[in-house]
Amino acid sequence: MPEKLPTFATGPEALAALLWLWRSGVSAWVDRIDERAPLMPGLLAVRLPNPSFRICTAKPDHARALELLAEFRDQNSDEDAEIPSDDALVLSKLNPSLAPPCPNCLFILPLDAAISSCPHCAASVDIPDLIVQAHGPDAIADAYEQLPILDDASALFAPTPCRKCGYVLSGLLRVGRCPECGSSFDKDESIRAWFA
Repeated sequence: MPEKLPTFATGPEALAALLWLWRSGVSAWVDRIDERAPLMPGLLAVRLPNPSFRICTAKPDHARALELLAEFRDQNSDEDAEIPSDDALVLSKLNPSLAPPCPNCLFILPLDAAISSCPHCAASVDIPDLIVQAHGPDAIADAYEQLPILDDASALFAPTPCRKCGYVLSGLLRVGRCPECGSSFDKDESIRAWFA
């Protein structure tokens, strides 16, 4: 019977905790909890928009996992959270319709985070900030470089299921073919999809 560990409010936080456990040799997985709330008693329930994520592990690893997760939370407090820098932005990955106008002359600015002044009127501009102001922070999410989630050692321990047949791919490299159904897999892509 799996032992339940703390829950996390966001997918990225749960993923970071899961990787912390895997890198320490603890076999663990995440249950995505899509909570439902009743509209009215006795009527259909609606899915709440923000799922939570619960870390689970087998009983022999439970005590060690609790220690590691306490250490993880101590080292990853909100004050120390890393905010991606604009250097990691590749705005050219975005839909061209998101290109913002210069606030001064309304010239459509190129999707380039390195540009700090309008090429038309030379006014000071912050292109990522203008995109966020116009479309919200999610608009630039695709512009950040996707770094690998798993290092080579963690990839071997990752009990990621095949997205086609469900075969558990632990013991296999990050990218390859499922030994059960033969479909190609990328554990990083599977993990990103699960925590989205």
